[in-house]
Amino acid sequence: MSHPELSELDVPELILPFPAREYPQAQEICDETDQWMRDIGLVPTPERERHLIETQISRWFPAVVPYGDYSVVLLGSRFLALATISEDWIAEQHGISQGNLAAAMAEYMACERIGRTLQRDSSSEAILPTIVHDLNQQLRDIATPDQVLRIQYHFMQFFLASSTEAAHTNQGLTPEIAAYKRIRELTACMAPFFTLSEIARGQHTPLDTLMRPETMQLTALAGILSGISNDVIGLRRDLSRDDTMIYPSILAHHHQCTFQEAVYQMVDEFHRDVQEFVHRAEALCVADPSHGPGWVEILQDAVAGNVAWEYYTLRYAMDGWHR
Repeated sequence: MSHPELSELDVPELILPFPAREYPQAQEICDETDQWMRDIGLVPTPERERHLIETQISRWFPAVVPYGDYSVVLLGSRFLALATISEDWIAEQHGISQGNLAAAMAEYMACERIGRTLQRDSSSEAILPTIVHDLNQQLRDIATPDQVLRIQYHFMQFFLASSTEAAHTNQGLTPEIAAYKRIRELTACMAPFFTLSEIARGQHTPLDTLMRPETMQLTALAGILSGISNDVIGLRRDLSRDDTMIYPSILAHHHQCTFQEAVYQMVDEFHRDVQEFVHRAEALCVADPSHGPGWVEILQDAVAGNVAWEYYTLRYAMDGWHR
């Protein structure tokens, strides 16, 4: 599917009815996380410094949590670094570059086991398993058992969706629209950070609330909004890299329309989903006045903070990505 020249492509701005609210000590969290990545060996080269530090991935979690315990926000920022590295690794090396996807998924399985059991090969010097172990150990020190299980479950969903996306890219397959939106919801990796945000704020949302159909629908919608905003804001970068697993390409394929028309459809759909999010949030607050408003606040801050961060980070600029 051909697309207009990047200079001619019109990508409308995303607008939200609720504001982004950044953590007051966001820069301190960012600086500490950056130093942590250097100390554990995640930035051994200038390229990795540009990729992980200059793109300000360490400022993402403070962008979506406006208040709360400093140590928990710092831990969330480190978890975000782990998620970013994992997604880039499987998408770049095993999806776009058609590497060994089976071996990559086996490593994901190993990381899932380490996070679940806190057991790892003590003789191994591999960085990723060590990070998974240490962060999950810290998580267990601050979270309730159900919060730990929720975060582990959501990371497992993220691993599954990342592998599924990489498999489609690897084989040149185009998913159905509904399937893509579900993949995109999960690869956005928002759900684990909703719970980390809850922990930082000192809240505990009962499972009865989280399992309500309206809560699950609202939470899924927050993930979809975050994933699609990534596709919108990062569109020019993705096109410059010849990415095919992006929403307008899939819409154009299935709707037999031009790429520019698909971009407009994507942005219009985003804003319709925002209005649906607002309506569902109001309904949840009425249905569950004790716990609904707190969960809605977490989701709103995450959606708005994510969009604000995507607009200022270099990660989604054409010159801010280094394959």
